[in-house]
Amino acid sequence: LSRTGDPRGAETLVAGLGDDNPVISQSAVDGLIRIGPAAIKILEEAFEGKDVKVRRAIVSVLAAIDDERALNTIVKAVRDHHELVRSRAASAIGKKKPKDAIPLLIALLGDPSSEVRHETGLALKEFGQTAVAPLIESLGHANAVIRRGSAWVLGMIGDPTAAESLKETLKDADHQVRGTEGQRGAGVRGRTAAMGATTEHALLLVRQQRREDEQAGNRQHRQEGAREPHHRAEVD
Repeated sequence: LSRTGDPRGAETLVAGLGDDNPVISQSAVDGLIRIGPAAIKILEEAFEGKDVKVRRAIVSVLAAIDDERALNTIVKAVRDHHELVRSRAASAIGKKKPKDAIPLLIALLGDPSSEVRHETGLALKEFGQTAVAPLIESLGHANAVIRRGSAWVLGMIGDPTAAESLKETLKDADHQVRGTEGQRGAGVRGRTAAMGATTEHALLLVRQQRREDEQAGNRQHRQEGAREPHHRAEVD
Protein backbone atom coordinates (compact mmCIF):
# COMPACT_ATOMS: atom_id res chain seq x y z
CA LEU A 1 0.00 0.00 0.00
CA SER A 2 2.78 2.45 0.86
CA ARG A 3 4.34 2.01 -2.58
CA THR A 4 1.29 2.65 -4.72
CA GLY A 5 0.82 6.40 -4.21
CA ASP A 6 -2.92 5.78 -4.39
CA PRO A 7 -4.87 8.48 -2.50
CA ARG A 8 -7.46 5.86 -1.53
CA GLY A 9 -4.92 4.38 0.86
CA ALA A 10 -4.24 7.66 2.68
CA GLU A 11 -6.54 6.98 5.62
CA THR A 12 -4.96 3.60 6.28
CA LEU A 13 -1.47 5.06 6.05
CA VAL A 14 -2.30 7.86 8.48
CA ALA A 15 -3.42 5.24 10.98
CA GLY A 16 -0.03 3.58 10.56
CA LEU A 17 1.86 6.70 11.62
CA GLY A 18 1.23 5.89 15.25
CA ASP A 19 2.20 2.24 15.05
CA ASP A 20 4.81 1.09 17.56
CA ASN A 21 6.54 -0.96 14.86
CA PRO A 22 9.13 1.35 13.27
CA VAL A 23 8.92 -0.47 9.94
CA ILE A 24 5.18 0.13 9.73
CA SER A 25 5.33 3.76 10.82
CA GLN A 26 8.17 4.54 8.42
CA SER A 27 6.31 2.82 5.61
CA ALA A 28 3.30 5.00 6.39
CA VAL A 29 5.42 8.16 6.20
CA ASP A 30 6.90 7.12 2.86
CA GLY A 31 3.52 6.16 1.47
CA LEU A 32 1.91 9.46 2.38
CA ILE A 33 4.78 11.39 0.83
CA ARG A 34 4.25 9.41 -2.39
CA ILE A 35 0.57 10.32 -2.39
CA GLY A 36 1.60 13.95 -2.10
CA PRO A 37 -0.87 16.85 -2.23
CA ALA A 38 -3.86 14.52 -2.38
CA ALA A 39 -3.09 13.48 1.21
CA ILE A 40 -3.03 17.01 2.65
CA LYS A 41 -6.67 17.21 3.67
CA ILE A 42 -6.68 13.96 5.61
CA LEU A 43 -3.35 14.91 7.22
CA GLU A 44 -4.85 18.22 8.36
CA GLU A 45 -7.77 16.39 9.93
CA ALA A 46 -5.56 13.81 11.61
CA PHE A 47 -3.39 16.54 13.12
CA GLU A 48 -6.25 17.34 15.48
CA GLY A 49 -5.63 14.03 17.26
CA LYS A 50 -4.06 13.58 20.68
CA ASP A 51 -1.12 11.35 19.70
CA VAL A 52 2.10 13.39 19.82
CA LYS A 53 3.94 10.86 17.69
CA VAL A 54 1.31 11.08 14.96
CA ARG A 55 1.19 14.87 14.97
CA ARG A 56 4.96 15.06 14.73
CA ALA A 57 5.05 12.55 11.88
CA ILE A 58 2.34 14.50 10.05
CA VAL A 59 4.51 17.62 10.15
CA SER A 60 7.39 15.61 8.69
CA VAL A 61 5.20 14.34 5.86
CA LEU A 62 3.85 17.81 5.09
CA ALA A 63 7.39 19.21 5.06
CA ALA A 64 8.19 16.79 2.23
CA ILE A 65 5.10 17.63 0.14
CA ASP A 66 5.65 20.40 -2.40
CA ASP A 67 2.37 22.26 -2.00
CA GLU A 68 1.69 25.62 -0.36
CA ARG A 69 -1.35 24.19 1.43
CA ALA A 70 0.95 21.98 3.49
CA LEU A 71 2.17 25.09 5.30
CA ASN A 72 -1.18 25.67 7.01
CA THR A 73 -0.80 22.75 9.40
CA ILE A 74 2.94 23.25 9.78
CA VAL A 75 2.40 26.82 10.96
CA LYS A 76 -0.35 25.60 13.28
CA ALA A 77 2.10 23.05 14.70
CA VAL A 78 4.42 25.86 15.80
CA ARG A 79 1.85 26.57 18.54
CA ASP A 80 1.40 22.93 19.55
CA HIS A 81 1.44 22.26 23.30
CA HIS A 82 4.19 19.65 22.93
CA GLU A 83 7.80 20.70 22.35
CA LEU A 84 8.55 17.74 20.09
CA VAL A 85 5.87 18.90 17.65
CA ARG A 86 6.94 22.55 17.84
CA SER A 87 10.58 21.68 17.16
CA ARG A 88 9.61 19.57 14.14
CA ALA A 89 7.43 22.41 12.85
CA ALA A 90 10.30 24.88 13.12
CA SER A 91 12.54 22.51 11.18
CA ALA A 92 9.85 22.06 8.53
CA ILE A 93 9.52 25.81 8.04
CA GLY A 94 13.28 25.99 7.58
CA LYS A 95 12.99 23.49 4.73
CA LYS A 96 10.17 25.32 2.96
CA LYS A 97 11.43 28.85 3.72
CA PRO A 98 8.26 30.92 3.29
CA LYS A 99 9.40 34.53 3.80
CA ASP A 100 6.31 35.52 5.77
CA ALA A 101 7.20 32.91 8.42
CA ILE A 102 10.34 34.72 9.59
CA PRO A 103 8.54 36.79 12.29
CA LEU A 104 6.89 33.60 13.54
CA LEU A 105 10.26 31.89 13.89
CA ILE A 106 11.83 34.89 15.60
CA ALA A 107 9.04 34.76 18.19
CA LEU A 108 9.76 31.04 18.59
CA LEU A 109 13.34 31.87 19.59
CA GLY A 110 11.80 32.71 22.94
CA ASP A 111 10.23 29.27 23.38
CA PRO A 112 10.66 27.78 26.88
CA SER A 113 12.16 24.62 25.33
CA SER A 114 15.85 24.78 24.44
CA GLU A 115 15.24 22.06 21.84
CA VAL A 116 12.66 24.23 20.09
CA ARG A 117 14.95 27.26 20.23
CA HIS A 118 17.76 25.22 18.72
CA GLU A 119 15.67 23.95 15.78
CA THR A 120 14.25 27.44 15.29
CA GLY A 121 17.71 28.97 15.07
CA LEU A 122 18.80 26.42 12.49
CA ALA A 123 15.60 27.06 10.52
CA LEU A 124 16.23 30.81 10.49
CA LYS A 125 19.77 30.23 9.31
CA GLU A 126 18.32 28.53 6.21
CA PHE A 127 16.71 31.83 5.19
CA GLY A 128 20.15 33.41 4.95
CA GLN A 129 20.30 37.09 4.04
CA THR A 130 16.50 37.32 3.88
CA ALA A 131 16.36 36.93 7.66
CA VAL A 132 19.15 39.38 8.50
CA ALA A 133 17.11 42.60 8.70
CA PRO A 134 14.33 41.09 10.87
CA LEU A 135 16.93 39.49 13.12
CA ILE A 136 18.80 42.77 13.53
CA GLU A 137 15.52 44.38 14.54
CA SER A 138 14.87 41.61 17.06
CA LEU A 139 18.16 42.40 18.80
CA GLY A 140 16.10 45.12 20.46
CA HIS A 141 13.30 42.79 21.54
CA ALA A 142 12.01 43.06 25.10
CA ASN A 143 12.63 39.33 25.61
CA ALA A 144 16.30 38.69 26.39
CA VAL A 145 16.02 35.08 25.21
CA ILE A 146 14.93 36.28 21.78
CA ARG A 147 17.76 38.84 21.70
CA ARG A 148 20.26 36.13 22.55
CA GLY A 149 18.85 33.76 19.91
CA SER A 150 18.83 36.50 17.28
CA ALA A 151 22.52 37.25 17.91
CA TRP A 152 23.29 33.53 17.68
CA VAL A 153 21.54 33.17 14.33
CA LEU A 154 23.12 36.33 12.93
CA GLY A 155 26.49 34.89 13.91
CA MET A 156 25.75 31.69 12.01
CA ILE A 157 24.57 33.58 8.92
CA GLY A 158 27.66 35.78 9.04
CA ASP A 159 26.32 38.70 7.04
CA PRO A 160 28.68 41.70 7.54
CA THR A 161 25.74 44.12 7.56
CA ALA A 162 24.90 42.83 11.05
CA ALA A 163 28.33 43.60 12.49
CA GLU A 164 27.57 46.98 14.03
CA SER A 165 24.29 45.79 15.52
CA LEU A 166 26.04 42.79 17.04
CA LYS A 167 28.63 45.08 18.59
CA GLU A 168 25.82 46.89 20.34
CA THR A 169 24.76 43.67 22.08
CA LEU A 170 27.96 43.98 24.13
CA LYS A 171 26.10 46.70 26.02
CA ASP A 172 22.96 44.62 26.59
CA ALA A 173 21.50 44.66 30.10
CA ASP A 174 21.29 40.86 30.10
CA HIS A 175 24.60 39.10 30.77
CA GLN A 176 23.69 36.12 28.57
CA VAL A 177 23.13 38.43 25.63
CA ARG A 178 26.29 40.46 26.05
CA GLY A 179 28.39 37.43 27.02
CA THR A 180 30.89 37.11 29.85
CA GLU A 181 34.63 37.61 29.96
CA GLY A 182 35.08 33.93 30.67
CA GLN A 183 33.69 33.11 27.23
CA ARG A 184 36.16 35.33 25.39
CA GLY A 185 38.77 32.65 24.92
CA ALA A 186 40.48 30.54 22.30
CA GLY A 187 38.46 28.34 19.98
CA VAL A 188 36.58 31.25 18.43
CA ARG A 189 39.33 32.41 16.08
CA GLY A 190 38.61 29.97 13.25
CA ARG A 191 35.04 31.01 12.69
CA THR A 192 35.84 34.62 13.53
CA ALA A 193 38.34 34.68 10.68
CA ALA A 194 35.81 33.08 8.34
CA MET A 195 33.08 35.57 9.17
CA GLY A 196 35.05 38.67 10.09
CA ALA A 197 36.44 39.89 13.39
CA THR A 198 33.51 42.26 13.88
CA THR A 199 31.16 39.32 14.47
CA GLU A 200 33.28 37.85 17.24
CA HIS A 201 30.65 38.51 19.88
CA ALA A 202 28.07 36.53 17.92
CA LEU A 203 30.49 33.64 17.78
CA LEU A 204 30.92 33.76 21.54
CA LEU A 205 27.18 33.45 21.85
CA VAL A 206 27.31 30.49 19.46
CA ARG A 207 29.61 28.73 21.92
CA GLN A 208 27.26 29.49 24.77
CA GLN A 209 24.28 28.29 22.74
CA ARG A 210 26.11 25.16 21.58
CA ARG A 211 26.44 23.85 25.12
CA GLU A 212 22.72 24.24 25.61
CA ASP A 213 22.00 22.70 22.21
CA GLU A 214 24.12 19.64 22.99
CA GLN A 215 22.11 19.10 26.13
CA ALA A 216 18.88 19.49 24.17
CA GLY A 217 20.11 17.08 21.51
CA ASN A 218 20.96 14.44 24.09
CA ARG A 219 17.56 14.84 25.68
CA GLN A 220 15.80 14.64 22.32
CA HIS A 221 17.71 11.47 21.46
CA ARG A 222 16.52 9.84 24.67
CA GLN A 223 12.95 10.98 24.11
CA GLU A 224 12.82 9.76 20.54
CA GLY A 225 14.31 6.45 21.47
CA ALA A 226 11.56 5.93 24.00
CA ARG A 227 8.63 7.42 22.10
CA GLU A 228 8.97 6.87 18.39
CA PRO A 229 11.00 5.47 15.47
CA HIS A 230 13.28 7.67 13.45
CA HIS A 231 11.73 8.87 10.18
CA ARG A 232 13.96 9.24 7.17
CA ALA A 233 11.70 12.03 5.88
CA GLU A 234 12.70 14.13 8.87
CA VAL A 235 16.32 14.44 7.85
CA ASP A 236 16.03 14.64 4.08
